[in-house]
Amino acid sequence: MAEGMTNRIIARELGIAEWTVVNHLRKVMRKLGCQSRVQVTRRLSSP
Repeated sequence: MAEGMTNRIIARELGIAEWTVVNHLRKVMRKLGCQSRVQVTRRLSSP
């Protein structure tokens, strides 16, 4: 995600369904309190 990959590409790389990626990202976003993928990337890349 931090590399700008789409859900489809992430799923293909990991060998899982695209909806699995979507669900995992939703859970990560909820736990981090983020509203977008951009916010997640910023939050995880800042020290």
